[in-house]
Amino acid sequence: MEHPVSCLETDIAQISAGVPSTPNYSAVAELQTLLKSDPLDSLHSQYLAIARYVFGKASYVGELTTYAKKLHYNGEIEKAYFVYKLNTSLFKYPPYSYYRLGVFKFECDKIVEAKEHLIKYKNIAPDYLNNNEYKKIASKETKYIKQ
Repeated sequence: MEHPVSCLETDIAQISAGVPSTPNYSAVAELQTLLKSDPLDSLHSQYLAIARYVFGKASYVGELTTYAKKLHYNGEIEKAYFVYKLNTSLFKYPPYSYYRLGVFKFECDKIVEAKEHLIKYKNIAPDYLNNNEYKKIASKETKYIKQ
């Protein structure tokens, strides 16, 4: 997933010389620091400030999506939700962030919430919902959602 900042040879030479490297995904680096140092309740109360702080650092929607998936599969569900939610604030267009949040909620057995996020996705990008993952989620029975 990572790629050289300059070129591979330059990066290796700088690392060998002890020059500190700058990560390509600085938003993830910043969030890792925050998630390690601050309690999650505190981060939720600072959500808007964090979104503004991370806004220019996240290069594309997949950066935070990949980090949130890593947290999720490591069992850090609340942290993963925080990052997914942050991603939807930063990347409303393209709406892939809503799709990934919907899949995350589905995998956490939050079917109603999963469908709500997928409906947001569908309203923005209806042509991109022709896949089996979406069909599996959409076919789940719920009584509480308006479509």
